[in-house]
Amino acid sequence: MTKSNQIEVGKAPHFYFSNANGDLTIKGWAQHSIKYSGDCELEETDGGFAITAQGSTTMYVPELSSLHIAIASGDFAVKGVQGLVQVDQANGDAVFRNMFQVAVGTVNGDLALANVDGDSQVEQVNGDLAARRLRGLQVGVVNGDLAGRYIEGDVHLQEVSGDISLRTVNGNLTIQQGLRDVNLQNLGGIVLVQDARGDIRLRSGLVAGKHALNAAGDIVVRWSLTEEINLEVTASEIKNRLPLKDEQTDGNTLTGRIGDGDTTLILNAGRRAILRSVDQEEVYDEFGADFGSEMADFGQEMALLSERIAGEINSRMSEVSVRLEQRFGPEFAQKMAEKAARKAEKAVARAAQEAERSRRRAERYQGWTPEPSPQKKTAPRASAGEQKKVLEMLEQGIISVEEANTLLKAMEA
Repeated sequence: MTKSNQIEVGKAPHFYFSNANGDLTIKGWAQHSIKYSGDCELEETDGGFAITAQGSTTMYVPELSSLHIAIASGDFAVKGVQGLVQVDQANGDAVFRNMFQVAVGTVNGDLALANVDGDSQVEQVNGDLAARRLRGLQVGVVNGDLAGRYIEGDVHLQEVSGDISLRTVNGNLTIQQGLRDVNLQNLGGIVLVQDARGDIRLRSGLVAGKHALNAAGDIVVRWSLTEEINLEVTASEIKNRLPLKDEQTDGNTLTGRIGDGDTTLILNAGRRAILRSVDQEEVYDEFGADFGSEMADFGQEMALLSERIAGEINSRMSEVSVRLEQRFGPEFAQKMAEKAARKAEKAVARAAQEAERSRRRAERYQGWTPEPSPQKKTAPRASAGEQKKVLEMLEQGIISVEEANTLLKAMEA
């Protein structure tokens, strides 16, 4: 067992971490030695080291090293290691960057993968997964959202509970089950979405071959009129704005084509299938007055929401003000009430501004004149003494944590 924090090793050693109790950061470097800081124990093995880390540890290893981490209890990051990196379980967030090959078991936090030249295999992520500039990606289960960009090879997703967003995937794409929405753009292989419980949105750009999208919700396809496609659509409602040749409709089905190419897209939507041109004017023509009406309704909803926000703030402050007056007198209680009122006014103003933006968008289609937006009001910040009084009340149990947060936020208005 060695006590030195820098040890000469070979060109491509193997490191096995049985347990890393704190945060763990491992970086590859050009030297044939390891350097580490933190509370960890190293034991030499054939071809490498067995390591146990008791606290947060940072370690530099030769860039051709291979790693096997059984359990990482904290956050975990590996950068610049070109051998195989295998992680059985990471209980915090995990980051892999500038790697060659990654195999991940379970990540209980978020997972980020970037610049991986070889395969990336992930069994389960209980948070979100972000992937960028990979050779390929295979994923079992993601319980959060998944976002991927610039992936050269194939992508296979078994189950994603959150939203899926994929852009610039040059290999084949298979999504077995997505429990929310799926957004796809700039795809260079065969695309198969077997089951999306939400909506699917696809922007044109598919290779020759047969592609299939299946969604319980809507499927929206924005297609360039310069790209050839054969369409086979089944949906409860079909809205087509594409100039298709040989167009045929029969109840809830539609077939047609643009050009004479070999790209076939099969759509099966539980609700609507919407086909439109990527040309911006085509989008505006489709929305028309209905879009303006929807935006006006949204503005009204925001106005009602602003009133509800103000009412909740004022109601909460009235509950606290009685205790404030008993503890610090009516002058301080009145001052806090005024600050809360100003905070409510700011919430109303923000919502009203959003409503105003909605009305202006609606104006483009309906021609009505919006009302002037309300003027912003400013309020002086609270003194350190006032904030100290709130903290004292919290320490003495006079007010709850939630009530203290309400007061402090009101002071910052």
